[in-house]
Amino acid sequence: MIYKEFEPSDDLKSILKCYWVLEGTSEEINEKQTIVPDGCMEMIFHYGDFYYQYLPDGSKIKQPRCFVFGQLTQKLEIEPSGDSGMFAVRFKPEGLQPISQMAAKEFQDSAVPLDKVLGPEGLSLGSKILDASTSEERIKLIEHYLTATFESSAIADSIVNDAVNTIISSQGRQKINELPIESSVSRRTLERRFTDTVGVNLKQLSKIIRLKTAVHKMINKEYNTLTELAYDNGYYDQAHFIKDFKKYTGLTPKDFFDSNFSFTHLFYENG
Repeated sequence: MIYKEFEPSDDLKSILKCYWVLEGTSEEINEKQTIVPDGCMEMIFHYGDFYYQYLPDGSKIKQPRCFVFGQLTQKLEIEPSGDSGMFAVRFKPEGLQPISQMAAKEFQDSAVPLDKVLGPEGLSLGSKILDASTSEERIKLIEHYLTATFESSAIADSIVNDAVNTIISSQGRQKINELPIESSVSRRTLERRFTDTVGVNLKQLSKIIRLKTAVHKMINKEYNTLTELAYDNGYYDQAHFIKDFKKYTGLTPKDFFDSNFSFTHLFYENG
């Protein structure tokens, strides 16, 4: 299995975290995989065989070839139907909204076909990405599209951007009721604009970022005990940490190293 991340150009670093590629044969990747929330939205292009996505009732559906996956607020289970080939664009929490025709809250926990998010141009972009033969070609195509679209779109909400940066820089420890905001904006207005732009509310993103920080330390073995890990990441105690962990992953921390979390480990290793 091959997993590789690529940095975006300087012009797009304000809205993107990275591009990534994942490839593997059906022998290498043949298990159901569990993905946990990380605060980001992804634009996914399946140039390999399609993937199944499991619904909360246990049934499964076929994912679109090209789609945007909204903010996760719970675990996501997917399963390959054959050989894997994925190219993806990982947006910063507030990064997709300037180019989207939908409010981010509308596709929370959902895979939405690209044309519904980007309009008719989404179909053309998807075809070009799927027809490309190398990662470099795909990056060139998506960068051309994003640069042109981002330049002609509305400027990202600076107040929301400031709130996101505060939450991330504090690793989710910033108390939401003490979040600094401009005097000209009410807290209710900030909450509404934040949810529309990011796809989750302030408290949800804060919890997700705090958990992500803890999970990153788990994967890289930067802790001795769960109690230490909980305190180091601002949890009241180990019980509160385990409660949040189970809420967002569906399992306890000790189950997190099962093989069906290998995708999450790849995505989280670099923080």
